[in-house]
Amino acid sequence: MLLGQNFEILHKLSLLERNISYSEIPSIFLNDFQEFNFGATIYKNKEGEFCVSSGDFYAWYNKIIIDGFDTQIILDEESTSIIK
Repeated sequence: MLLGQNFEILHKLSLLERNISYSEIPSIFLNDFQEFNFGATIYKNKEGEFCVSSGDFYAWYNKIIIDGFDTQIILDEESTSIIK
């Protein structure tokens, strides 16, 4: 998936007013999210997936928009390719 598409997913998730499951967060950003969210309350949904509150997710989203990422984001070849 292209980097821009991953950012679009983050933006859409930031607008939701419900818990966000870790599986919804693009894997390319998951390490940064986990580092930011360290020590915060997490939940399990009915499917057994770990979730975070929409407020905590939105705080992280705003932080990466304003200050950038705290961890190195590893881009694979697919993330940086040009759509043909």
